[in-house]
Amino acid sequence: ADMLQLGADDPVCGHVYNRFTTEYWGTIYGSKFDTKTNAEGMSLTCNKCVLMHGKKSVKVKIVGMCEGCGENAFEVSKTVLQALTGKASNPDGVDDIPWEFVDCEAKV
Repeated sequence: ADMLQLGADDPVCGHVYNRFTTEYWGTIYGSKFDTKTNAEGMSLTCNKCVLMHGKKSVKVKIVGMCEGCGENAFEVSKTVLQALTGKASNPDGVDDIPWEFVDCEAKV
């Protein structure tokens, strides 16, 4: 990811996710967020996973689209940010975090 920043408390993909949760979640930039929907009306990108690599590699569940994010940018929970950077917060975001889509059931 070119930019990684702490996500907002937004209702996405059928749930409201709190940025300070201990869960590993994130929102993905618009061009990677699928506009096709399932029977429940949610994007096909909802609940897919990406593997992000930093100080640790972490599997992150995609819970929505990052509105206002630039190309190749994500918003993530505090738990993800801390695992990737070793810091509890980073107001300027983090640059150059490698990532890829992965099977949510795969071991990390």
